[in-house]
Amino acid sequence: MKVKYCSYCGKDLKDSVNFCPYCGREVTYSGAKKEKASIGWIILGFFFPLVGLILFLVWLKERPLASKYAGFGALIKFLFYIYMIIIMILFVISELIFGVDKAINHNTKDDFNHQQEVYGEDDWS
Repeated sequence: MKVKYCSYCGKDLKDSVNFCPYCGREVTYSGAKKEKASIGWIILGFFFPLVGLILFLVWLKERPLASKYAGFGALIKFLFYIYMIIIMILFVISELIFGVDKAINHNTKDDFNHQQEVYGEDDWS
């Protein structure tokens, strides 16, 4: 018995359908086995986003489920990069606004105390 599945979204289908109820595309009859999902493609796409993107584009018709998993891993990594860039920008902005002011006030006070110790209080009158 052939297992019928959508070649675009990878979902199991009834034998009597000509269009996929999940993605709406026309169902092609194929004797190939149903593709099994693997979390490994998500992990590969996450650690190597360029490879995940290439696999997504190459496997789009032949292996739709693996293609989606590899692309999903690459997308997660891309969003992670964006998140890290935003955090770094906020950190730099906060250091520029708050860190420089503290450093200026702190150094001025320390320089004044150091000069009093070196030259004595009489020189400041």
